[in-house]
Amino acid sequence: MHHFSSADWVDFAHGLVSADRKTAIEQHLERGCQDCSTSSSFWRNVVEIGRSEGRFEPPAEAVTRVTNAYRTEKPASRLLEWANLARLIFDSALHVSPVAVRAAVQASRQLIHESGPFTIDLRLEPDLGRKCIYLTGQIMNTENAAERAEGIDIILLRNGEQITKTEVTPTGEFCLDYNPAEDLHLFFNIRGLKGIAIALPEMDS
Repeated sequence: MHHFSSADWVDFAHGLVSADRKTAIEQHLERGCQDCSTSSSFWRNVVEIGRSEGRFEPPAEAVTRVTNAYRTEKPASRLLEWANLARLIFDSALHVSPVAVRAAVQASRQLIHESGPFTIDLRLEPDLGRKCIYLTGQIMNTENAAERAEGIDIILLRNGEQITKTEVTPTGEFCLDYNPAEDLHLFFNIRGLKGIAIALPEMDS
């Protein structure tokens, strides 16, 4: 017995076959071909589902909820709200240097911060040629010196917007450079812990 192809049943379900072809298909079904009857029923259901999808319109409230749940935001925009602000415990600019050292111009600046078990040592070095600040540093877990620091991301923020991003080495060291500006923060994204934020000073001051 001759059977019709899937393409025939798709066209038949959409009503796209010629009159002669339609008559032949209907007569074939009337003879009781079970395989073709199953195929015809399947493709009629597929076509009907496709048509009903076009008529479906979700409730406006549901659309609003889904839109709000997946609203696109800049990831850095709220990082400072989720961070602990590190405490400054040392700033070389605030300590009197020996006379011989004071006689020279000290361009670099060292800062040491603490937050929980972490100590963060920063060194800021102006690059006059590039008109930028070269920052090097290290983050250490003072309660567990053997713990490796790999996997910690560092994000430089200005007014809450990401400027640049880097990652510490297994020993906790990192470096980056940036243009002097106001409202600069370093955000330390530590896996499994609350982030740490450090407000960077204005070197011009």
